[in-house]
Amino acid sequence: MFSSSANLWLQERDRRILMGLSARDHSGRSQRADWSPPNIFSSVERFDFTNRTEHLKVCTIPSGPRGLAVFEFVSSGHVSVTTEEIRTALVLPTSGRLEVQVGGQRQTTVRGGFAAFGPIRRKTTTVAPVHNAFYRSLSIVAPQKYVANARQAKAKVLSPGMCFHSEDTTEIGSLVDFLEYMLSDFKSPCPLLTAPGAYAAAEALLAEYVARALSTGPPSAEPSTQHSNRTFNRAREYMAAHHQEPITVVEVARAAGTSVRALQSTFKAQTGKSPRQILTEIRLDHARAFLESGLPGTTVTHAAFEVGFCHLGRFSSAYQRAFGELPSTTLKRAQQLP
Repeated sequence: MFSSSANLWLQERDRRILMGLSARDHSGRSQRADWSPPNIFSSVERFDFTNRTEHLKVCTIPSGPRGLAVFEFVSSGHVSVTTEEIRTALVLPTSGRLEVQVGGQRQTTVRGGFAAFGPIRRKTTTVAPVHNAFYRSLSIVAPQKYVANARQAKAKVLSPGMCFHSEDTTEIGSLVDFLEYMLSDFKSPCPLLTAPGAYAAAEALLAEYVARALSTGPPSAEPSTQHSNRTFNRAREYMAAHHQEPITVVEVARAAGTSVRALQSTFKAQTGKSPRQILTEIRLDHARAFLESGLPGTTVTHAAFEVGFCHLGRFSSAYQRAFGELPSTTLKRAQQLP
């Protein structure tokens, strides 16, 4: 098993997809004859800088199999009127504030909150925190079809003309941390997430963060014991069989024939843990077996990506908590065996 998987991983590494970070400088509008606004949404009716600095840089991580694109905006301040016809956007300011006007309603979002829009026409103003500083935000743009699929997670589906604002930092902090990790990796000289399997896993986790950020509605009723056992067994079997794939909790719930909320209640009752935690444990067990094989060419990165992880720092921390040693220690010991 392991030699075949190792060969596949090495082949995949050599075929890294051409999806590197795209960085564009839209600064200096008044000095550039070739200036154009960011081409992020379906149409841009208006774009004006609000000060003489005229600074705007946009970094883009292109979409993967699920169609989620990630953007980093750094601006000295601007006003824009844009229309998005087919996609949903989430904007998370990390510095300064975002003011959004839709119809007669105005919302202000700062660090720790986010604004989300369905297909809609809106006026957006970005405001830098202080003089000589920049506004910065992280954005996720997703196909409306994908967001509609999040209904199974009881997520707030943003239909045309809808706008959603939240300052619930419970999920936002984790989402921002993960987006920062993705950007940091893509900006590095040798990014790891450009491997197709690694980015697919990252995008699946990102999709889950988005669904949780938009989560709404009361908890599901407690299922019966018989139904709970059947649901739990189906879900765990599915996760065990597909742990290497970039699966989400929504997909696990669908395979088990239940809703995400009911699945979460079932796992909590059966194990005291969430479905995501159980999936992580399954992946950690497979990673340990992979490392203990000690095959030539095996690395910690190789093992992590092989079993479905995409964040190496989190993988190492979770591995150490589970087994009392770093994954590198397990691999080194295995490779020293005769």
